[in-house]
Amino acid sequence: MALHSQVDIFILGIRRSGNHAISNWLIPHYPGVVRYLNNYSSR
Repeated sequence: MALHSQVDIFILGIRRSGNHAISNWLIPHYPGVVRYLNNYSSR
């Protein structure tokens, strides 16, 4: 019997506040496929 669970984690923050460091720390702790979406737009 295989157990499957889906976990969605959203990290919201302002620019230059350390969001990438938190994301890079969390990603290795989750097995399977990880999708990292970064909506960065320079204006």
